[in-house]
Amino acid sequence: MAQLSSVISSILRDYITAQHEANCYVQALAHDYAKDGKLKNFRLPQAMIDGLELDLKYVVQNTGVIKENLLIDYKELYRFLEEILTPQIAKVAITTVVLAMNNADEVTGNEFQNILNKGEKSRTEFGAFLGRKINEELKAKADSLTTETGKIITDKIMDATIKTVFKEFLQHPDLGGAMNGDAGEILKEKIRIKLQNSLSGLIARLTNKFSALRKELQTTVDITLIADEMKEYPSEMIQNLHFKIGNNSMDIPVADEVPE
Repeated sequence: MAQLSSVISSILRDYITAQHEANCYVQALAHDYAKDGKLKNFRLPQAMIDGLELDLKYVVQNTGVIKENLLIDYKELYRFLEEILTPQIAKVAITTVVLAMNNADEVTGNEFQNILNKGEKSRTEFGAFLGRKINEELKAKADSLTTETGKIITDKIMDATIKTVFKEFLQHPDLGGAMNGDAGEILKEKIRIKLQNSLSGLIARLTNKFSALRKELQTTVDITLIADEMKEYPSEMIQNLHFKIGNNSMDIPVADEVPE
């Protein structure tokens, strides 16, 4: 079947190339004709392929060979990240950061409460926001998130989560200078360690049974287009593929419509 596809693709490629070259030639003529003055309503030469009709004969030599391909199902991977993984990660991450801030000697946790507004609704909304940001970071790296067997690489999830938490939470404008200076750097490292400790078990548990692998079965078909080989088969086995390609109706611009 690949041989048939190759033949058709080659014919169509030549057809499109010829049509494109013809159109480019017409446009070149338009500029040449318009160069010495406007030629109102002058119709350009129509260098166009009117249509293409093919009649291919072939014989199916062998069928029924099934090939199994293993592919990453990105649709299922995206669903898992968005609906299951990132919402829970964001919730635990927020709790971990707030507790770390409240127990820190370097700064108080008041700055974080300004972000969360001490209200459950605001905290939930910020959790949803953080979850979306983590999800965006993970989707941008979807090609490197899984192994060949479809299992999620937990270290990748952890790295993307911590990166997003630091960017969207610890560098939040409402924190002011709480994370600046030596004290801020010390606190950041403490928070990083606490995030790793609190999220590692959660990420492992959520991803343990998930696999993004999808099996795809393909049936292979061997054909021949060679006339001498087809003579060996009875006429009823010779199949015919007929198709016709035609240009859509299009107006050729006159010379004075072409920009100088």
